[in-house]
Amino acid sequence: MKRVISILFIFWSVFSFSQYLPLTAQYMYNPLMVNPGLTGCRGDLVTSFSYRQQWLNTKYSPNTLIATGHTTLKNEHVAVGFQVIRDQVKFVNRTGVAAFLAYRLHLRDGWLGMGMKAGLNNQSIKIDEIDLIDLDDEVFLELGNAMKPSVGMGFHYETPDFYLGFALPEMVSGLSSENDLQQFNLNVMSGYHFHISPRFQIIPNFMIRKYSVGNPQLDLNFISRVDDKLDLGLIFRSPSVAGVSIDYIFANNLQIAYVFDTNIGSRKISNSFGNHEISLIFEFKTVVESTNTKFF
Repeated sequence: MKRVISILFIFWSVFSFSQYLPLTAQYMYNPLMVNPGLTGCRGDLVTSFSYRQQWLNTKYSPNTLIATGHTTLKNEHVAVGFQVIRDQVKFVNRTGVAAFLAYRLHLRDGWLGMGMKAGLNNQSIKIDEIDLIDLDDEVFLELGNAMKPSVGMGFHYETPDFYLGFALPEMVSGLSSENDLQQFNLNVMSGYHFHISPRFQIIPNFMIRKYSVGNPQLDLNFISRVDDKLDLGLIFRSPSVAGVSIDYIFANNLQIAYVFDTNIGSRKISNSFGNHEISLIFEFKTVVESTNTKFF
């Protein structure tokens, strides 16, 4: 039975590799991963590091490490960025490296960002850790390593109190067959700033993720902001994930965020202590005077 599960897991991993986008609980802390149009959205130079541990206290608990940097150049209309993703799921390791380029256009009271992403995704499977009957099986040996190009695009419009985004973060994730070209990821997102008082705001937002296979996924976030420094959030992700988030801004250039979420109802993972995610975000002031997002 364990062999059957391992074999099915390998084929699922290879299939999903063509749509490679790791899951994070709070996409607000990793904006480039969901929409290249957000490149340079803060105006200043921003670097972030996120670590996520899923299904804590279970064997082969998946984990993801993400490092991101992006900034607007001296020409406030041009922005660049990079991202490195390291994802480990059981005996499958995935690494993604990407560069981002965006053009930012000032429209009325807001900014429109139009971004592109280009990079490479690499997948390696630890065949020697799998209990196989035939260690020389050519099918599994061929699955050991794979590298594919990754191309994406996105648009993001934001005013001081509203944003709307549309992105294909994995528009092309492989050129080896016609089937690869038919696999994509589509994200649509929006949010609004409600000013309850000078010190207190509520920021509901959502994102709909649509993959080339399967049902759409809905992310809902309800964030309460105090003194523009402390954010407390509630998270729901369909079909059955709920969680909480907290982040705080120190000295205007260091932001620390923590997210906890877990499967609920019949989809709850037995013996799991839930999913934990921590992010460190550093912001360095530049000479560029452009919009500084209140959302991302």
